[in-house]
Amino acid sequence: MSTPKPDSEVDRFAIKETAEYQQMVRSIQLLGEAVESLDHMISPQMAAGIVATENAWRDMEAEFGLLDGRTVAQIAGSKQTTGGFANDRRKARKILGISRRNAYRYPGFQFTESGKIYESVLAVLRVAPELGVSDEDVAQWFLLGSPSLDGNRPVDVIDDAAQVLAVFQSRFGTQW
Repeated sequence: MSTPKPDSEVDRFAIKETAEYQQMVRSIQLLGEAVESLDHMISPQMAAGIVATENAWRDMEAEFGLLDGRTVAQIAGSKQTTGGFANDRRKARKILGISRRNAYRYPGFQFTESGKIYESVLAVLRVAPELGVSDEDVAQWFLLGSPSLDGNRPVDVIDDAAQVLAVFQSRFGTQW
């Protein structure tokens, strides 16, 4: 006859069976292998920053989608069925595209219901190179709360091109 296990021991075994626990173990393993493969030390702050950035990309994808070029062509009503349409627009700075997992992805927040790009996104794309701001930073910036917007995010007022551009220039154009 077996003796019953104390509740804490039962709980510990139950936790190991959950998918979340298995994901955590796998994440720790993969992160450990990645850090181990480096030939130099990395700071905990750098590691935390990398994780925070990755989580921000995942949040963006969950909230708005990170679209592939074919989907962008469909949304925009293009007759092109490949990613060439989006790629050409990205190169011409007429759409916001970010490099993600060896491909370009296009944040869904930049599209109006009719498939056009918000004027505020185009305005920011025009000035970002002058200010030395990468497209990845532009995409992330649209989802950050701003004191200039009473804590709202630029994406929350995306239809107000003048306001979005002013906040962007204030944030990145200020010289100290």
